[in-house]
Amino acid sequence: MKESKHFSRTGAIVDLKAIHANMEAMKSAAQKVNPDIKILATVKADAYGHGACEVANCVKDLADMYSVACTDEGIELRNEGSVTKPILILGPTFAEDDEDTIRFGLTQTVFTFERAKQLDENAARYREENGDDPEALRKKAAADQDAAGQIVALLKENEQKKKAAYAMEQAARDAAKGKEVNASVKEADYAFPDLKAHIHIAVDTGMSRIGLTPDEAGLLILKKIASLQNIVIDGIFTHFATADETDKTETMKALEKFRHFRSLVEESGICIPLWHCANTASIMEGIGLEGFDMCRAGIGLYGMYPSDEVRRDTVSLKPALMWYAYITHVKEIEAGTSVSYGYRFTADRRMRIGTVCIGYADGYPRALSLKGTEVLVNGKRCQILGRICMDQMMIDLSKFDEGEVSPGVPVILLGTMGTDAVTAEDLAEKCGTINYEITCNISSRVPRKYLR
Repeated sequence: MKESKHFSRTGAIVDLKAIHANMEAMKSAAQKVNPDIKILATVKADAYGHGACEVANCVKDLADMYSVACTDEGIELRNEGSVTKPILILGPTFAEDDEDTIRFGLTQTVFTFERAKQLDENAARYREENGDDPEALRKKAAADQDAAGQIVALLKENEQKKKAAYAMEQAARDAAKGKEVNASVKEADYAFPDLKAHIHIAVDTGMSRIGLTPDEAGLLILKKIASLQNIVIDGIFTHFATADETDKTETMKALEKFRHFRSLVEESGICIPLWHCANTASIMEGIGLEGFDMCRAGIGLYGMYPSDEVRRDTVSLKPALMWYAYITHVKEIEAGTSVSYGYRFTADRRMRIGTVCIGYADGYPRALSLKGTEVLVNGKRCQILGRICMDQMMIDLSKFDEGEVSPGVPVILLGTMGTDAVTAEDLAEKCGTINYEITCNISSRVPRKYLR
C-alpha cells in the first residue's frame, strides 16, 4: 500500500508495533504446543487492507514464510517490499504466470497432475533459456535435492542480493523526485538456485475448494507430480473450514484425514519438508500444531479474532488499524426534512447534522445505512443518517452544542477514541458479514500511515 501526503479527506493509521506483538503472541502460543513449529504470515489482499509490504517487513524477524493469493501479490512483495523469504501463493496459478513465479522464486500451489505437468514443461523451458551452464545446474540440484535445503539456499542467495534490491528501491525514490536513475540498476532476481518450480500441494479435507483427496487416489496424483524433473515439492497443506466454531467435531475429522494422508505419503517413501494445516483459529485452540512443521497466522496478525466462538485466553490481540474521515459541513435541519438518497430518513425534530467525506467508494459499506450505525466524534457516538453515498455521508450531531463541532473535526469510523471504540466486528455484524471483509474492502484511495 503506497503512502500518500494527502490526508485532508480520509486516512487509516496502521500500528505496526501492534501487528508485531500479535505475531509474537501467536508464534509463542503455537510453540508452547510445538517448540519447533515455524510460522507463516498471511499478507494476501494487501495484508487484509493493512499494507502487504509494510506488514511483511514488520514481522520479518518472526515469520519463516509469507503467503499471498496470486502472482502479482508475490511480485509486489519481492519488488516493492524487498522480501527475500519464501512466498507461497495459496490459490491456483495459471500457465501464463509460470515464468514470473519461477523468476521471482514464488512457491505455487498445485493439486492436479495436469497443472503440474504444464508447470514442469514451463520450468524446463525457463531453465534452458536462463541457465548459463545446464550441467552445473544439474550438479547443484543434485547436491541440494533436499527441498528444505533449497529453501535455505534461496535465503543465502538472496542475502547477497539485498544490496541490489535496496538499490532498486533508492532508484525508484530518486525517480519519483525527478533525479536521474542509474540505468545499470536491474531488477533483483529471486529465483531458486536450481531454477525449478517449487510448489506446495493442497489437500482437500472438507473445504471443497481446492486440493487433491487425502486418500490413495490423491497419493497416486502426488506420486506422479513428484516424478516430474523440474518441480520440487516443498510442502503439503490443508485448510480447516470450521476451526473458528465452538463445535470442533468436523475440524477434528479434517485433521484426522490430513494425518492419515501424511502417513500414506511417508509410507510411500516421498519426503516432504513442510506439512501445515493450522490457521489463526487453530493456533488459538491448539489444533493442528503438534507433529506438524508450520502454522499460518492470518486474521489474528491484524488484531482481530476469527469469530466470537474461538478461545481468547490463549492469545491476546490488539487491533492494528484506525480509520478516520473529517466533517466537511455542519447545518441545522427542521422537522420533516429528509436526508440523503431516497429520503429514507426524515427528521422528527430540529436536528444538527454533519456531512462526512467518506462513502462506499472508500470501502465504507453502503449496507451500514439505516441500521443505527455509529461513528465517534470527540469521543461521543453519533448515528449515521439516511443512505451512505459514494463519497459522503451524513451524521447526527444533535448531542453537541452550537459551534462545538465544525468542519475539520475528525470522525472515527473504525478504531478507538478515548474509552470507546468502533470495531470491525461491530460493523461486520450490522452488515451481516465478517470482520475480514471490513478491512479488506477499505479502498486504495484511503491512504495509510504507519506507526513504527
